[in-house]
Amino acid sequence: MKRNIWNTYNVVMIIALMIIIIVAIVQDRKTKRVFDELDELRLKNDKELIEYKRKLWNGEIDIDGTNKPPINSKLYKYFPKEEVEIISSVAYLYELNEHQTDLLFCIRRIENSGCLRINEHGVHVSGKPNGLQFGVGDGIDNHPARRYAGDFKKSLRLQAMWAAGTIKKRYKEGGSIEKLAGRYCATNKINWERMVRSWLQKIS
Repeated sequence: MKRNIWNTYNVVMIIALMIIIIVAIVQDRKTKRVFDELDELRLKNDKELIEYKRKLWNGEIDIDGTNKPPINSKLYKYFPKEEVEIISSVAYLYELNEHQTDLLFCIRRIENSGCLRINEHGVHVSGKPNGLQFGVGDGIDNHPARRYAGDFKKSLRLQAMWAAGTIKKRYKEGGSIEKLAGRYCATNKINWERMVRSWLQKIS
């Protein structure tokens, strides 16, 4: 009798254990499927994010995916069209106001370096592939702002971003061009400030 009870108990325990194993396997498959779906969703989102960043970097869209705001028409007299579009896109990305945006363009004309320079007619001419369209990293060969020196558009955009960041941080509403000159070009700040004011009169 006792042996039969013991055998019955063992059978019940074995069945219970098998049920637990089956449930665990099913649950594991469900969990795996959920994680696979999450991975697919994450991958899809990553691809969309990469594509968004690519379009943003290339100036195809702005930070919120909308069209660019109106551009100061005076700029086309002094800058090639593609530079106006790229620099304006960066200014919008950094949320620069109208005066700060004009200042960003002034810095480009003052520094005026890189593989393509701008002549007195607002047209590109050959320059040096030094990645210094906005003068960021001058004197530092391995400066990260110069890493696209051989690619004009990428270098222009990257340099503009660094310059825009400096303006955003150092030149607030009603700011001092003199102080910005001391920060941006300490070794030649007086002449730099004079040139900025001169260019502001032309394009503002």
